[in-house]
Amino acid sequence: METPDRHLKIAMERAWPLLTGLAATLAALIGLSDSIAPKRVSRSVHIRAMRLLRPAEALLRRLIVLMARELYGNLSGTHPTALSPIHVSPDLVRVKRDQTKKAHFQLFEPLATVASCDSHRAPKPVGNPRILSLDAPYPAEVEKPDGLSAARLVARVRALRKVLDNPKHRAKRFARFLARKAAANTPMGRLNPVRPGWPPGARSRHTPPWLTDMLRHLGPEVRKHPPWMWVRG
Repeated sequence: METPDRHLKIAMERAWPLLTGLAATLAALIGLSDSIAPKRVSRSVHIRAMRLLRPAEALLRRLIVLMARELYGNLSGTHPTALSPIHVSPDLVRVKRDQTKKAHFQLFEPLATVASCDSHRAPKPVGNPRILSLDAPYPAEVEKPDGLSAARLVARVRALRKVLDNPKHRAKRFARFLARKAAANTPMGRLNPVRPGWPPGARSRHTPPWLTDMLRHLGPEVRKHPPWMWVRG
């Protein structure tokens, strides 16, 4: 009989090529290539792409977390100074963050806030109607371009494919983060990138069945405590 770790390893090995193929499908859906990036896409294409992109990002997060926990064993016991990132000027960090903001893969899923749970919308401002002068020509309506802006969608798809090209690099970064938190006597903060509840897109009928199964299978494993808490038990 195989152990649960064996089943988990097999599931991870099967997930990588399927996820890479889904990323290629997303790029083809919006017309993205290495040299061509669409500026606008139709609303229907945008909706279809986001329905696939959200669960794809969720599965990639879970795979990176599991990879990082496997790599954590090689870093445990290392002095915190050896794990600290190289000091960089805050101004340089700010400039680099602004330049790469659109192409950044978000490892930590956003948590729900009180504002996001409030369904009441802000009231519209009430005032007197605007009176136009009859001496000037009536302003013509500005023609709106067709479709939606694709800049944000293109950036997220590119970031997804970039991480898929070298997922071990991102997993190493997160493993070093876990090792620094375990070795330093500082408040832990948030350690698990996965938020409580169902993964994004896991219950959607538009998500491919294999992706839904992967999310449900890997979800409980990722929601466990960090590795050093297993030993403390």
